[in-house]
Amino acid sequence: MFKITALSLACFMFAACKTMDMSYPVSKFNRIESAEFSELMTTYDSNSDRSYGMEPGDVKFYGPKIGYFLYTHGRLHANKSANGDTKYSFIAALSYQEEFLRKYDTVTDLSGTKLPFKTNSAFQDNGGYMKEFIEVSLTREQLEEAQYDGLFLTFAAREHERTAAQRRANRGLSFGEVMRLADEGNSGSAARKTENDNFDLTVPSNYIVNFLNRVN
Repeated sequence: MFKITALSLACFMFAACKTMDMSYPVSKFNRIESAEFSELMTTYDSNSDRSYGMEPGDVKFYGPKIGYFLYTHGRLHANKSANGDTKYSFIAALSYQEEFLRKYDTVTDLSGTKLPFKTNSAFQDNGGYMKEFIEVSLTREQLEEAQYDGLFLTFAAREHERTAAQRRANRGLSFGEVMRLADEGNSGSAARKTENDNFDLTVPSNYIVNFLNRVN
């Protein structure tokens, strides 16, 4: 009996971890129902086994991962404290092939307004990819406004672009580099000739509506 219970628990935990790791295309969230969206969310409270850094009564909400390009993904996050205060953010994992980290240093919205952010980690991943985890601070008002048209964020590595532009000018840009940067700059949705390292990531309006309803 114990073996069966342990096995069932292990399967449940494995399934939960797999759900946490899965990402879904942007199009999935354009018409997703609230019940399915809730099932794809992950929630932790201060009594859970992942309560590190949480105060008593805190609850953390993680929206489903949106897959953009290769290993690049993002999700909304909310941290609700016991007194009812809630902090919102968008957590992005930017993945790209390059010899050194780009060190993304600017995040802007559709209007060009710079948003506060922090880099949680940056490292060389498997297969020669670099990965940077960036958390962008958002307000409730920003998310409520984005419920109608969606949230659009541009991640830029300004300093890296300056040094890379000089390097390309000295030796020229290969066809492969042009196509790689074009695909990254357009979040992998289509080829577009561009010579920047920007990631343009969007969160559909319906995703935001469901997320705020769940956090409330």
